[in-house]
Amino acid sequence: MSQDQFKVRSNMHAGMIRKPLAPYHPNAYRSRLPSPTIVMPYKNSSQIVIGDRSAYYKKQFSTTHGNTFIKPISNISANPGIQADSTKRNHVQRDS
Repeated sequence: MSQDQFKVRSNMHAGMIRKPLAPYHPNAYRSRLPSPTIVMPYKNSSQIVIGDRSAYYKKQFSTTHGNTFIKPISNISANPGIQADSTKRNHVQRDS
């Protein structure tokens, strides 16, 4: 009995040529239509991946003009050392 219960069976469906006989059951697999084995992708889906999607670089698509000619941040201090340091920082941020 256990051999009959646990043997490998083919997936039965209504379109099979040779179906083994089985007792009647309203939801039997032999009465169902075959289930599709291939999952079709969506119409406009693409499998192509360009570059690494985990890396994010916010200035990738900005122009040189947009990076260079930005509104300067007003310096609160009149100290020339602080102004020079903030200017250096702006140049480093613009070039990176």
